[in-house]
This record gives sequence, structure tokens and C-alpha cells, in this order.
Amino acid sequence: MARHYKKTTNTLITIIKTAVLLFACSAVLVAVHSSYPSLLPASVSKHIEYTKNYILETKEKLSGNNLANIEADMVVSKDKKENTQETEPSAEQKDNKKQSADIKVKTAKKESPIVLPSGSGDDKPILAIIIDDGGAQLEITKEVAALNMPMTWAIMPYERYTKESAKIAEYNGIPYLLHLPMQAEIDDDNGPFLIGVKMGRDEIREKTAKAMDELPGAVGVNNHRGSRATSDWDAMVPVMDEIRKREMIFVDSSTSEKSIAYNVAKAAGIRTLKNRGFLDGTQNKDAIEARFTEIVKNTVKHGSLVVICHFRPATLLFLKSLDKRHEGLPVRLVTIPEMIKIKTESEKKDEISR
Repeated sequence: MARHYKKTTNTLITIIKTAVLLFACSAVLVAVHSSYPSLLPASVSKHIEYTKNYILETKEKLSGNNLANIEADMVVSKDKKENTQETEPSAEQKDNKKQSADIKVKTAKKESPIVLPSGSGDDKPILAIIIDDGGAQLEITKEVAALNMPMTWAIMPYERYTKESAKIAEYNGIPYLLHLPMQAEIDDDNGPFLIGVKMGRDEIREKTAKAMDELPGAVGVNNHRGSRATSDWDAMVPVMDEIRKREMIFVDSSTSEKSIAYNVAKAAGIRTLKNRGFLDGTQNKDAIEARFTEIVKNTVKHGSLVVICHFRPATLLFLKSLDKRHEGLPVRLVTIPEMIKIKTESEKKDEISR
């Protein structure tokens, strides 16, 4: 193929040289005609005029840029001809294709909007509030338990009041999650109770199962911290294995934008939700109120939302205030299990309507 291309190029150069020589001879006649038109017959002058115009047109066509274009066209034509032949993909291409397939398997569908039931008083957008870090103290826990509004707790394992907090929740009919400690970006090591990225899968399964046994009444799991662990596929898979085995819910606390925990849970077929914001980033009741107003607006906009707050003094004051007025809000407060149920029913209706 290279020899054929070289031969074609040499032929083009020969043609161009011949054309240039002919143009030079013609140019002499044109010059004579221009200076001494009376020396040549009228018929010859007519042909010279035609030749003059042809030279100008051809010169433009064979300008430097156009010559480059002609050669480029030849190369493109050659490449097109060669590329039309079926070729066996290289090992690298096969590997890239395999990696793409793996990524598709590991990528879950985006969270579908929840279609709320209509024709009743329950058709308001729904908001689920999770109260994190249970188990570390009791006084605030007892006061929160006295509230009547729907809520979900997240209780940490191995804390001083872990089991007592779980008993309080169960006595008051409050569903709770296992608030599973996971490795954050700032953690140098995995720690005794953390789910860490340097652990093997068997160790992660064992630690997850042991933490679940601490809180057998938990309806699901959400991550405590975990900005590093939740962004690691190998760390999340064994966690989700245990959650799926026990048919529990998973809520991604979204402590990092890099978190893949929600996608891994979805890919594993786990009933899952994602936190969309933290309510009490500051311990100022007015600031928490302002943040909650934004959250309500976003809930109305999106139809459903999950947010997280904590067992803290200023948050307690806010929750007491909210407990007195939540029924008058443009959103309806629900627990995590209630939201999962509504979401599941919505997805089933969506499948039937397709």
C-alpha cells in the first residue's frame, strides 16, 4: 500500500511539472500578444486569450494550500479504504470494552421522583428527618423521644447508651438505623470499630455483622462520617452484602460528594435513600430554622427529601418548636420506613403504567 501511494504521488508531481512548463510557454505567447498584438493572427490571439484565462484559473487551483489539500484528500481516501476492511480489535481495545462493561454494571440508575397518592390529605410532599449520633448521651434522647412528630433515629454501636437508646426508641415506636462508623478522609488508620479501606472484605463483613448484632431492632443502616470509606467500591460491597442478607434499608448520609454508597446499594437491590442536606451545621436555633425553611422549599420542589440533624441542645430546641407546628407545613413529615414504602409503591405504579 505504501508503494502504491508513493507511485501516485510521483505521478502527481510529474503532471504538475508538465503543466508548469506548458504554462511558461503559454505565458511567453501571452506576453508577446499583450505587447505586440498586431504580430499575431486574430485566430491565434483568440486562443491566447482563452489560454490566459485558463492559466489564471489553474494557478489558483494549484496554489500551495490547494496542493496540500489534494495530498490530504489522497491520504484520507487511502485511510477510508483501509478502514472499511474488518479488523480484529486489539487486546487494549478489548480491555477498554471490558472496563466499560464493568462500569455499567457498577452504575445504578438515578433516583426516581416519588409520585405521591392523590385525592387525600396525604398528597403533600414528604420529608424524612433522621436524628444522628444516638447512644452517646441520654438526657436529650429522652426529650426527643417525648415529641409526637414522625422521625427516625440513627444510633451508634458500642456507645455508653447504645442499648438503652434503642430501648427508648422501641418503647416510643420510633424506628432507628444502625449508625455505622466508617473511615473519614482525615482518619489515619481504620480504628477499632470503623469500616476502613485497608480492610479485607471478610473483615468488613465481620465488623458490619457484629455492629448489626449490637442493635438487632434496627430497620436499616446509615454511615457515621465515612467520607473515605463510602467512596471506595471494595469497602462498600461487603457492607451492602450484610445489609442485603438481613433485608435492611440503607441511607447514604452523603458525607462526601465522592460517595458511591447509594449506587452500590441500588446495584445490590437494597431499598435505599440518600441524605440531601444537614439541618444543624451550626448550633444556633435561628440558623437551624432558616436552614429548615430552605429544606421545606426544596422538598416542595422535588416531592420528597431526606435530611439529617443530631442529638444536640440547639437542635432539640428547634425540634420542640417544629413538633408544635409540623402539621401546618406544606410538607408531610414521615419516617424512613414510611418513605421507603411510598417510594416502592410509586415505582410499582410507574412500572405498570409503562
